[in-house]
Amino acid sequence: MPKIITFGPKRTKALRVMEALPDWAPRWREAVGRLSSSSFATGGGAMGWKADIDFLLTPTGFEKTLAGAYDDRPKERPAIRTQPSGLSAENFSLTSPVSVHDIGLA
Repeated sequence: MPKIITFGPKRTKALRVMEALPDWAPRWREAVGRLSSSSFATGGGAMGWKADIDFLLTPTGFEKTLAGAYDDRPKERPAIRTQPSGLSAENFSLTSPVSVHDIGLA
């Protein structure tokens, strides 16, 4: 997370709100650690967004962080299917239209 340069009245007020949450005192360090180790929360996403103290001082940001919403996930490779289940190329013609009923989607 970026270094905190100033801690003005708005941040102080937000901190007071957060201190009222039962999980804040025992878990705020955990939340900072999770955000700091998250590729997405440290600018690695498509938009380059970085979590900061203002994000952490919101109930939603804090709760989502503790829930693992910003944790790095292993990259999963989609399964390659050569033929969708239950479908056969013999049932279709390239010259006739296909509807959702033909492929069992309706």
